[in-house]
Amino acid sequence: MTARIDSETAYGMTPGTYDRALAEVGRGTPSGELLRRYWQPIALSKDVTDLPQPLSVLGEELVLFRDGAGRAGLLHARCCHRGTTLGYGKVEAEGIRCCYHGWLFDVEGHCLDQPCEPDGE
Repeated sequence: MTARIDSETAYGMTPGTYDRALAEVGRGTPSGELLRRYWQPIALSKDVTDLPQPLSVLGEELVLFRDGAGRAGLLHARCCHRGTTLGYGKVEAEGIRCCYHGWLFDVEGHCLDQPCEPDGE
């Protein structure tokens, strides 16, 4: 019995190729580093609320929110303390508070409060 060549579907085709330097936009890639030097539109200002919105931009997981003072914040989606998602965080007047240990981050990512930490370490 001879092997049947499937010529009517994609199963007989060779996989496509692409130029990794141009197509990949993750951190550390040439295109990713180039695109990070410019402003990227990610949401309409009217859609940014006090409810944290998880999103992915250039291969990075981020969280978008508006604090109690009306300032928009875009932070890494994971808390630097234990890696819990800030998508479940509580938005307060000064920023967003992690739901796990309660660390408070402002819209620029600065840690403002570390409850239960001795001497603010």
